[in-house]
Order: sequence, then C-alpha cells, then structure tokens
Amino acid sequence: MPGRPLSDAPREEGPPRILCVAHLYPRKGVDTLLRAFARMTAEAVLRVVGIGPESERLAHLARALGITSRVHFLGHLPFAALAAEYRNAAIFALPTEQEGFGIVFLEAMASSLPIIATRVAAVPEVVADGVTALLVDPGDETALARAIENLLDDADLRTRLGKAGRTHVARFDAPVVARQFLAAVGIQD
Repeated sequence: MPGRPLSDAPREEGPPRILCVAHLYPRKGVDTLLRAFARMTAEAVLRVVGIGPESERLAHLARALGITSRVHFLGHLPFAALAAEYRNAAIFALPTEQEGFGIVFLEAMASSLPIIATRVAAVPEVVADGVTALLVDPGDETALARAIENLLDDADLRTRLGKAGRTHVARFDAPVVARQFLAAVGIQD
C-alpha cells in the first residue's frame, strides 16, 4: 500500500543489500545489473526476486562473472518474505529497458528505499531523477555500477532519496488516482 511501509519489523544485519524484483525477462535488464555488480568493489550483496524465462541464463551469467557468492536468486516469494526483502534492502535497482509502469518502484518507495532505474518509458514519470531515484541510461553497466556505489557510499543520499520516495508514492494511492481519473473523464465525486 503506497505511503505505508510493507513491514515495521527490525532489519537484519549484514552487508548492504541491493534488491531487484522483476519477472525475469530480457527486457528487465537484470543481466546489465549482474555485469554492473561484478564491476563493483564495494561489499554488498545482490538479491534478485522473481522467476521467468531468463532465470537459468542469469544464474549462468552470475557463475561466469564469478559473483555467485554475492548474488542470491530467490525465485518467487510470498508477500511476507517479499516485504522482508524490501525492509532489509539498502537500495532497490531495476535497470529495465522497457517498462509500462513499474509497481515495484511504488513498493520500493513505500519501503523508503532509494531507487536506481533507467530513463525509459514510464519510469521517469513514476520516479523522479535526483529526488527519489538515480536514473541511468539503459544498458549502461558502467553508469549503473557507479550509481550503486555512490548510493552505498553516501548514507545521507540514500536517506534523502528514500524519504522523498515515501512522500512521492502517496500520489499513487488508489483513492488519489481514482479522483484524478474521475476528474479527467468529467465525473465529479
């Protein structure tokens, strides 16, 4: 639910977690995320939630890149486990190459997570570059790695983007969207 955290349970300890939640299709750019993650020197783990036709290829790519000890493919998770992943993440990253809307961005903002995403389709309409997210060009693994490392190194920036996202997501709350839609089609409530 936008504007409310998915869970208020305490966070788990350990290295910073970068969370990616997506149906594992080529257009989601998870391969770019894996290549960017392999470039990074920062101590962190990447947790990928989702299933899809790219699952096996992505696992093979992680092995080829030598990052399997730092990348966890979690598959499909029930809501409580997914909420725990959002709660325990330091950063949400989805370098998609095509996106209709991106509900996962709303979930990340509701969880006060800073977001790293791409400048494609509706993404810049959902998250605000430099305000709630850092946006990079699709397929640019160097820029993606740099954005992740910048956020890992700057706790104040993570906090600022996360808080702004938590405020920003309220505009996507169902009653707000319903009122906007009704007004746009000329129906008064």
